[in-house]
Parts: sequence; structure tokens; C-alpha cells
Amino acid sequence: MQKLKHKISNLLFGRYKHSLGNSKSTSVRSLDRLNLTLGDVRDVFEPYLSIFLAAALESS
Repeated sequence: MQKLKHKISNLLFGRYKHSLGNSKSTSVRSLDRLNLTLGDVRDVFEPYLSIFLAAALESS
């Protein structure tokens, strides 16, 4: 379990030993982390937004 936590931490915070010299791989990993974060944000706020918009449509 500890190894899994360590791997996830490395993935999320970009501590890669082999990516220090390769700018392209660092950019791709940064975009992957951004995509992961935006996906989480979308999954959290999408239900609230749809309820809000449905209520706003009903009240007009």
C-alpha cells in the first residue's frame, strides 16, 4: 500500500528521475496531470451546475 501511495504521489507531483533531461516528456506529463485535475473538477461541479440551471430555467 505504501508503494502505491508513493507512485501516486510521484505521478501527481512530477518527481520523475528520468524526466529531468527530456523536456517533451515533462510537458506531456504536465498536461496529463492538468487533464486529471480538470476531470476531477468537472466531475464534482457538473451535477451542481445542472441542478442550478434546471432550477433557473423553471423559475423563468
